[in-house]
Amino acid sequence: MRAFLARAGKAGPEYEANPSKWLFRRWDKKGEKITSEPLTRMICWTTVKRRTATIGLAGVTNQSFRATGITTFLRSGGALDDARRLANHSSVNTTKLYDHRTQAVSMDDVERIDYRRRR
Repeated sequence: MRAFLARAGKAGPEYEANPSKWLFRRWDKKGEKITSEPLTRMICWTTVKRRTATIGLAGVTNQSFRATGITTFLRSGGALDDARRLANHSSVNTTKLYDHRTQAVSMDDVERIDYRRRR
């Protein structure tokens, strides 16, 4: 994070004196330098959609990220009630909907996939 902040020009006393500057900024069209324009949520979302389409991953939504975050938190030993608070859910039952720990794929499942084209 410090390297990013230094490259973005957010390290040092100038940033500490003016914390209202944008932390995440856009790259120029060539992707060579960071501009002074903010990186908006729509630009981020467009980038996610474009990159997931490129690798053939369909159906990614913001809820996919929420489920991944909650599942990872719980797999790391986090408590369900803490996950509920982090997700800002009023009910643990809602948080349980995003818990995909039981949907893990085993290596045996992956090895069963036949990538050869059938005719």
